[in-house]
Amino acid sequence: MKPLAQSLKNPKKRWVWMVALLVSAAPTWAAMLTVTNPADGGAGSLRALIASANSGDTIGFANGMTIRLTSGALVIKKRLIINAIDVGGAAIDGGGLTGADMPVFVITNSAIVDFFDLTVTNGANFLGSGVGGGIDVESGSLLLFGCTVSGNQSAASGGGIFCNTGATLFLENGCTVSGNFAYGEGGGIEVETGSSASILNSTVSGNTGQYGGGIFNGGSLILANSTVSGNNSSNYPGGGIFNAAPGFAALTNCTVSGNFAIGEGNGINNQYTMILNNCTISGNSGGIYGSLANMSGPTALMMTNTVIAGNVPSDLDGLYSGVNNLVGGDPKLAPLRNYGGALQTMVPLYGSPLIDAGTDSVTSFLTTDERGSPRRSGAHVDIGAAEAQFGSSSNPPLLKSIVRSGTNFFFFNFANVPNVDFTALMSTNPGAPLSNWTTLGAVLQVSPGSYQFLDAGATNGAEFYRVVSP
Repeated sequence: MKPLAQSLKNPKKRWVWMVALLVSAAPTWAAMLTVTNPADGGAGSLRALIASANSGDTIGFANGMTIRLTSGALVIKKRLIINAIDVGGAAIDGGGLTGADMPVFVITNSAIVDFFDLTVTNGANFLGSGVGGGIDVESGSLLLFGCTVSGNQSAASGGGIFCNTGATLFLENGCTVSGNFAYGEGGGIEVETGSSASILNSTVSGNTGQYGGGIFNGGSLILANSTVSGNNSSNYPGGGIFNAAPGFAALTNCTVSGNFAIGEGNGINNQYTMILNNCTISGNSGGIYGSLANMSGPTALMMTNTVIAGNVPSDLDGLYSGVNNLVGGDPKLAPLRNYGGALQTMVPLYGSPLIDAGTDSVTSFLTTDERGSPRRSGAHVDIGAAEAQFGSSSNPPLLKSIVRSGTNFFFFNFANVPNVDFTALMSTNPGAPLSNWTTLGAVLQVSPGSYQFLDAGATNGAEFYRVVSP
């Protein structure tokens, strides 16, 4: 250490030492490569650039294009970024050949890969491993940012994405995994034992698998500000999420709705350890199943500010621990739709038992709800993924127009401040208490500060309408 200490005291020696350090540490500058050829091969093609790129390079696109694969999967074995943001996105089409061994992408050799604004579609893996119809993350790490993985299928696991043991998967910023199919586990996403996946601000919907129609997790799974909806398990409970031993899953600000499977617990089938913070499990063909005590003793399902209600035939089969949750009963939630933000959610309606019923302690790590709206809007935090956003009594809604469409359809348009939740009510007696008015449903914000609701059952008789917040 003495020569180094001396050099730091001597300006000349210090200058020489710093230059030597910079020279020895100087990286090779990464290249920016551009796909100019939409064919699956030849100069300027994506396949050619993946092969010729150096580790750390970025591949962009000359324009938005669809590349249809004809020569097998695109295999990536190096640090690489494929970015289509500047051209509004690009699609990579696997060709969809039933019986073919052609996932769209294979990440291997411990590569670290980032995809931006790509659509990965029509991959079909029925030979070889039979996993990862769209993307097979064999090893390494894959980040999907604003990407879509849809219409892929596999003979075994991970119809959309397969994350192998030891690999890591990240989905962020509005990713969609939809319409994928697996004959085995994980119609949308398969997270193998010993692997990990983080899904943030994304949607997993309309996927089908025998176990875990949306997501099959045997490793470590984190979901935040995301929606799992409309998935189907064709052979076993767990239409939305199947959390298999020794899997660990943590969901925060998430909605699980409209999932279906044979049996019970088709929103979530939990076989090991799961944590739910401010989540909404509603509208599934069975809510959560299998949340029994694990081998170490504690209950395997731990919940805070979470609602499991409105599922048929049952909401929860098993044990749970936690505070300020609602299990069973009528949660008075709006149907799954877009009520602001990037994702579909289920907002509390007027008179919902979820409003102001949560514990405020979650604000230490939750500042917003699933939509990105303030997590605490009223007197207390709400239960569920969506926090009801209150309007001010000093600024009532302003009616703009009433539009009649057909015989019984009336559209009501009004203005207010942006991002407020309203419930539309109807009655034939304007003097009746609000609790006796008929709830038409949540009001949609069609543009910032502009709202619209529909009465599809209007008659020619005297009918009166009110909107309340929420």
